Amino acid sequence: MEPNSNKKIFIAVIVVILLALSGIFYQSSLKDKKIGKDDKSQVGQKEIHVVVESPKEGESLDGKMVIKGTAKGWFFEGSFPYKLLDSDGVVISQGPVQAKGDWMTPDPVAFEQTVEFFTDKTAGVLVLQKDNPSGEKANDEEVRIPVVFVPGESMTVSAFFGNTVYNPNQIDCSKVYPLERKVKKDPKTATAALKELLKGISDEETKNGYTNSLNSGIVLNKIAVSNGVATVDFSPALGEGVAGSCRVGQIRAQIESTLKQFPTISSVVISIDGESEGI
Repeated sequence: MEPNSNKKIFIAVIVVILLALSGIFYQSSLKDKKIGKDDKSQVGQKEIHVVVESPKEGESLDGKMVIKGTAKGWFFEGSFPYKLLDSDGVVISQGPVQAKGDWMTPDPVAFEQTVEFFTDKTAGVLVLQKDNPSGEKANDEEVRIPVVFVPGESMTVSAFFGNTVYNPNQIDCSKVYPLERKVKKDPKTATAALKELLKGISDEETKNGYTNSLNSGIVLNKIAVSNGVATVDFSPALGEGVAGSCRVGQIRAQIESTLKQFPTISSVVISIDGESEGI
């Protein structure tokens, strides 16, 4: 065999080997990409459809925060829930975050909610959760934002709620029971107590039988106390969808009992946007 022929055969063999090796590397690369994609799916990594403008991570909060940003597909009935936890995981505050516009859209929707709270801890976390009425874990999404608290001097007030353990089957609709709330010290104790009442009850308190007949989203417009009479005015949300003498009676009992815990108040006049007739 001629030397040139040997050389050609040798080159051909090298080319075949290189092509075979490149094919092996290519298949390996595809496999690695597929595994990486599958792993991402398995560990549950997915796009979170919310952008939080406020509060920022590590922001110092002095008893008040504004929860603000945009979210896509997070709302149900115009809101999604939040929880503010201290460093021990105890709930400081919880409730709904309201959409600022039409929430039934595929586009991002602005949200904003001002929250007042009190804690003697120095750190915690704000948890924003997608409202998921289906209950399916695959639809769960949440964002956790570590924050810092400025502790302040505290005082204790009570807010009054119904309870199915102490009052089964709501035998007496006017019966309500106190829940203590630790709040920032304020000379306006009646106002502080009413604000705690309007915040409602926690999940843990619900498990213990406590119930709340007041609507969410009620705003305290003003309160004035004169000669033992507290005149308290609320936003229209107080009366929205309220029907039945039992619920009406419990709402009144919750407001009156929360105010009458203070010795300077003996009777209560309730109004909605200045109108008390029929309330």
